[in-house]
Amino acid sequence: MEQLIEFYAKKTINPNEGYQFIKVESVYLPILQVHLGVTKRDYFCLPLLDEIVLRLLDEKVLEISELVGILGIDRNLLEVTLADLYVKDMIYCKAEHCSLMAKGRTALRDLSCVERSKECLKNVYLDPINNTVLSEYEHLNFIEKVYDDDKKMDADFDKDNLNVFKKNIDSIQKLFEDEMSIYQDTTKVKPSELLSIDEIEKVYPKFVKLSFAIFVSESGYDIDITAIDKNMEKLLTQYKGEIISQIRNHNILKKVFTRYVLKKRYDIPNYGENTDLTDLSKKYCMTPKGSTEKEEIKQAIEKNIYSNRKLRDTEFDYLFAFMCKSTDEFVINLDCLDDWCYGNDFFTMVLSKIGAKKLKQINYSNVRNLNICTKNINRTVKVTEAQLQQKQNLPYFSIEAESDWKIIIFPEDIPILDNNTHIYRYNYVLEQSNTSDQNK
Repeated sequence: MEQLIEFYAKKTINPNEGYQFIKVESVYLPILQVHLGVTKRDYFCLPLLDEIVLRLLDEKVLEISELVGILGIDRNLLEVTLADLYVKDMIYCKAEHCSLMAKGRTALRDLSCVERSKECLKNVYLDPINNTVLSEYEHLNFIEKVYDDDKKMDADFDKDNLNVFKKNIDSIQKLFEDEMSIYQDTTKVKPSELLSIDEIEKVYPKFVKLSFAIFVSESGYDIDITAIDKNMEKLLTQYKGEIISQIRNHNILKKVFTRYVLKKRYDIPNYGENTDLTDLSKKYCMTPKGSTEKEEIKQAIEKNIYSNRKLRDTEFDYLFAFMCKSTDEFVINLDCLDDWCYGNDFFTMVLSKIGAKKLKQINYSNVRNLNICTKNINRTVKVTEAQLQQKQNLPYFSIEAESDWKIIIFPEDIPILDNNTHIYRYNYVLEQSNTSDQNK
């Protein structure tokens, strides 16, 4: 109840001048997590033994036996040090004789040594649509898998295209510096340097969910989308043009922007929204907890919730969730069963939230293939033949809660984008179950 009251107390969808709100939808933005192989340069403090050896060589003590005698250390230990300096191109060794090289003189002067090594940057996130590396990604909630291809945005990316990352060198440089700063290596005299981007080691596809409100202009041919979450407003603004373009090209949301036309018209009853709910809910939120007044306001809110009325935009999700918690039995009534059983996300959501234990019956007026519909329903909840009943003159879609109240959906077919594309605006009505049919 508290979440429902919070919903009534706040604004839902901000108006968009010149446009009509249709519905809230979501798409999934592809993001690639890339493991990038790079070469780096490190500057280390010169170890004391290395420094002494280099100083002796600089003083023309070139024989290994002489070095052992002066240092007074085991020959095997000295040979390990000489081998390390040789690999780093600081000295040259041949048989029993060693000599100082240019890198060794530089190291002796700076008391530091330079090393090149390979590194793997694992937190590189690429936007394959714009071919840009994300410099800020911590606030994004990544999703590993998306099963609805209709909501995946299209993006072409060659997994071997290293030039994309080289063009984003500034972002890669920042990611490299951030990652190197994590390691507190006291032997380094200065930060590591990024020398080159060498290879793409691994690519892991991920997705970010972008939810938005869809609006249509009065003519129906122009659409607009706006953010419903302030935290995602910046991201949606960045991809707004691409989303609308992919919608127009029928690359995404083909089940929303459909070629299918409603077979008949469903007249919406003349109910208005209950405006008292907003005022009461705001007052409830401002009233101190535990007071008698707060409880009285809560009872008034519940009374206003359960009244014959038109639901506010996006109210259905909150009200239905509340009813699922407070109701033990549901009956679904619908006109054409096939319309809801072939990949319909809304019907799947309703069934999954009700669950098999609370679903008493599904009544339908028309069906073309009952076997396939039953099979598809059973993927979400298990139903028996007795739970699927054919009846006449049922609404487009309704959910009846314990024979007391029902939410009825009245679809409004709106031509959009072009002469062949349609979108449905759902008008939700809450109605007492014994209300006369003349209001339907």
